[in-house]
Amino acid sequence: MDYYIAESTNQLGELLGFGFFGGGVTTGVSSIGNGYIMSSKTAFHAHEFVHFAFAANKIKRNFLIEEGIADFLGSRIYDKESYEKNMRKLINDIKNDNTYTIENLIAMDENVSWNNYNWRYPFAALICKMVFDKKGEKGLRKLMFSNTEKTDELKTVLIDLMNFKNKQQLYKELKNTAENYEL
Repeated sequence: MDYYIAESTNQLGELLGFGFFGGGVTTGVSSIGNGYIMSSKTAFHAHEFVHFAFAANKIKRNFLIEEGIADFLGSRIYDKESYEKNMRKLINDIKNDNTYTIENLIAMDENVSWNNYNWRYPFAALICKMVFDKKGEKGLRKLMFSNTEKTDELKTVLIDLMNFKNKQQLYKELKNTAENYEL
């Protein structure tokens, strides 16, 4: 594995071959297949290391699980300030923005407002928190190593894993997890 530390997000973009790379897009990139991690933060970029540590070639993960695991296990602990800032925004948006329904979020609906942050990361971490709180490490591991590539597969895995009756119960529990989230 190679590890590259860039001085800025622009330099990170240059390392990736972009002529222009908008600031704030990302602070790190993992490429499991190519064997590298790039970071414009520090030598230890927990979010990207989690991607590397839990890479699985045969498992087809939904974007929300891929990023949720990295955010929940990495960013929540080692980039707490940014993680909590985005989680506060998400919780506020779930409560106050009518595009932020759990159904829209889990489907990554294109009509969900961006509101100046990438809501998919904290929402993905929220899913992982719900599973971890109710099913512990075993439940999180099962989620991580289940095929969830398609939204319907993700819902089915979550419903089965959490012993829910249907998707409405899943939506209700995710909303409850958001509304009662303690930072």
